[in-house]
Amino acid sequence: MTANDIGFYASILSIMKEEHEKRNVLYEHGVDLLNYNDMYYNCLMNVLVYNLDMDMREPIEWWLYEDVEKVVEFNGVEYDVSNPVDFLKLELSSRGIIDDYEM
Repeated sequence: MTANDIGFYASILSIMKEEHEKRNVLYEHGVDLLNYNDMYYNCLMNVLVYNLDMDMREPIEWWLYEDVEKVVEFNGVEYDVSNPVDFLKLELSSRGIIDDYEM
């Protein structure tokens, strides 16, 4: 997996996070989209987990739905998990899928 691949997947995460935040704003104004079937979201999530790691659905959903503002250290490298690129690098490094030292 290359840095370009991670950048591509990070851009998908950013788009999904932005859409989630827009839905929260609508919800605050009384529009409940909880039961809205969002095939766009489902397709993007499936692309991510299929191409990254099938066990990443839960961490990705955590990242999308929580306000994540923290720095995590793994193998001597600090990751700002509020940043989608760092989040993906941390998750993929911790699973042995990438070696962040090579990126």
